[in-house]
Amino acid sequence: MSILLSLIGGTEALPLTRVTLDDFKGFETSDLKDRFKTLFEDLKGKLPYQGTIRSRTGQVVTIDAGSRQGVRQDSEIFVVLISTVQRHPKFHFITSATREIMGRVRINKADESISFGQVIEEKTQNLIQPGFKVTVDPNPTYSEAGFDREGHFVGAMANQPDHALAFGENPHEWSATPRASFGRLNLLAGFSSANLSTSLTTDSASSSNPLSPSVLLEGEMWIDPQLQLNLNIFDIISKVPNGLSGSVPDPLNFQFQQLDLTLGYNFLADESDFFGAKFHVQFGFSQASVFVQDSVPSAHTSKTYSGLAMGLGGGFPIRISPRKILVLGAQFNYHLSPGMSESSGTYGPSSNQMSQFNFSGEYYWTEKILLRGILNFEQLSSSFSGGPASSASANFTSLLFGVGFLF
Repeated sequence: MSILLSLIGGTEALPLTRVTLDDFKGFETSDLKDRFKTLFEDLKGKLPYQGTIRSRTGQVVTIDAGSRQGVRQDSEIFVVLISTVQRHPKFHFITSATREIMGRVRINKADESISFGQVIEEKTQNLIQPGFKVTVDPNPTYSEAGFDREGHFVGAMANQPDHALAFGENPHEWSATPRASFGRLNLLAGFSSANLSTSLTTDSASSSNPLSPSVLLEGEMWIDPQLQLNLNIFDIISKVPNGLSGSVPDPLNFQFQQLDLTLGYNFLADESDFFGAKFHVQFGFSQASVFVQDSVPSAHTSKTYSGLAMGLGGGFPIRISPRKILVLGAQFNYHLSPGMSESSGTYGPSSNQMSQFNFSGEYYWTEKILLRGILNFEQLSSSFSGGPASSASANFTSLLFGVGFLF
């Protein structure tokens, strides 16, 4: 059995829409009723509108469409004028229609088949009148399409069956300025928790300041995708308590300076994506100086550590959107048998250690500007023999934020 439903209207009695069902094999009356109900809803769904304005008083209008047609309380619907229609050449039902938006109505109450609302926008005053059509079609939405930060297709464009023919092999977006290819410079500032400790043969001194202003300058020069030259300059300036009973002055002026110059080699997860996931090793020279104001009796002395440094680290990008990337990273630096010079020259031979570890996060704001944060832990320690002190250490925990520029 075949079923054909047509909706006829207008002065010319032409069909507005039609639906058909072929080879219906049901025999029960209930099955036939259910199928007719479904077909009738499909028939109404093909109309270029869902209801009409039945009356208007001031700004309040009554609409012959309700929750069954998708009208919801506090929603907004469009009042439209159907200017032209295209009909099937043989059966004359509407195949497409051109709708012009005349205004908008906010729904105050929606029952099953009737609703009430308020005109909130119209092209001219009192333009919307009984007989105007309304539509509750949702605003059109589109899948995300375009290029990601690396120039690869995303979204609908990548799924087009003809994208290879239309856009060619390895297409890239056009940009007025080239991407960064030489290096980058980061400037960060924040606070450090500085802790100094000296164990003397007769006493001990311990000094700390949890909020010491800090500045970090990081530079990278990319020789090629694998090799890069790194320069880091870190500075802390503050005051710390003397920490030794009876020693003056109190507090003591304090400064920490560090210079790192290393050559790094990158192991890229994707050889064609320099800004993707990577692991790197570094090797070079490092020098760290702890300057402390002289005191009597001496609580702490100034020291300078230097030696060869080896570093291991990496970064893993998280794509927030096609053009927004967050990179999480970590770095560990160990110094091989560092030497140390001490200002008083009386502490005797020493055994020294230097180590550093940090976590970092980078958000690429644009292709040339990034926001960077870093949590850094650093320790310098020495053990002495044959002098007035047995050990000394300096520990720093720093939280820094800043901006980076890629060039």
